[in-house]
Amino acid sequence: MAGLHATRHLVDRLFGELRFVPVLQHVALSNKHIHSPNMGPYALLEFEPKNEGDVEATKAAFLKSLDRGVYNLADHYFLWFWQNLPPVEVLDLILTLAIPKNLLDDHYFLFPLFTWRALEWLGAEYTFILMRPVVRYVSIIVVRNWA
Repeated sequence: MAGLHATRHLVDRLFGELRFVPVLQHVALSNKHIHSPNMGPYALLEFEPKNEGDVEATKAAFLKSLDRGVYNLADHYFLWFWQNLPPVEVLDLILTLAIPKNLLDDHYFLFPLFTWRALEWLGAEYTFILMRPVVRYVSIIVVRNWA
């Protein structure tokens, strides 16, 4: 999803057979990520929404689970947010952790934002389905070996 918005606009700008290049590049990169065990199965399992009693406590628990890499728990909280908060507020929560992680890998910022942009084109009814992998991705802990 991270590349859909950009790919769509690149295809519109190119002519002839060059129009296929962004699509092929996007499919190749997507295939790599689809098979990553951290991203979950193609269709994520249905979970029961989870909360911690009130909105603020649930927000704190959600951010903690994202920060610690507990992606299944973060997914449960996301499902509760989806039913109880405006979607843009949930995006803001995700970005609260994604932006600092952007120093490690720019996909922490790009995946949530470009998925959000793609949803503007596809329709808000897909937010629930397409933002769940974003939550899982943002929870991935990246360890860099700088030595």
